[in-house]
Amino acid sequence: MFLFRLTLVSVLSVGILGFSTKDSASDPLATPLQLSQAKGKTVSDEERRQRIGQMVNDYAYISGGWFVNQRCRILPDQATREFEWHATMLTRGLRRFVNPETLAKARASAESSANSKKFEKCDKTAKKAVADTLALARRMSKSMIKQPYRPGFSEWKNYLRQFHNAAIRLNLERRCQVLNPTQRNQMREDFGAVELTLRKRTSENAVNRVLSGAAKLATAPCNEDAKTLIRNAAEALPQLRRRMISAY
Repeated sequence: MFLFRLTLVSVLSVGILGFSTKDSASDPLATPLQLSQAKGKTVSDEERRQRIGQMVNDYAYISGGWFVNQRCRILPDQATREFEWHATMLTRGLRRFVNPETLAKARASAESSANSKKFEKCDKTAKKAVADTLALARRMSKSMIKQPYRPGFSEWKNYLRQFHNAAIRLNLERRCQVLNPTQRNQMREDFGAVELTLRKRTSENAVNRVLSGAAKLATAPCNEDAKTLIRNAAEALPQLRRRMISAY
């Protein structure tokens, strides 16, 4: 078993959001959580908690493989983009059941384990870890998200969504003035580079719709939550910029 398959019971005891046994037929995550219901049995809150706990353990496992691949560059570019897509979609899906802080702790623990001596040589152990976690990410994504991965198209949608979130945060920054001038200029530069890449990749209208919608949504008060969102976006934009430039 790899080092980053974690047991997060203590974290999950406070991290999982409240549940009920109500019908979730419209929920794309309902299938893996309600297998016993299909056999005529009722899923208790405790059983649901245990199942989601296992999903978060698997998420940590996948995150560990992702971090190993980021450092060792084991997968080719296309497979790396696919891995990123699965990881992003699983993060979004699990946030419906688990507090973001819990997922952040899982990723942090996985990153620490992925940077351990066990994987530092990027040898066959690391290669097996990456291959196994990508396979798990594919299976988990298929059962949870119900969206097939489509090379090129799926990444484009993911990048456009991240661009939309960044646009909201940038509009907040213009109003709230959280960053210092150097940080603000860097954020604008990174945002502009991402925007330019997307305009080349997709239609002008698609990007313009994102910008228009983001301007309308940037209405949050300038409180601590808004400041955190802005800072996180400023830190994430350079990574998005690098990924998009390398991809396109």
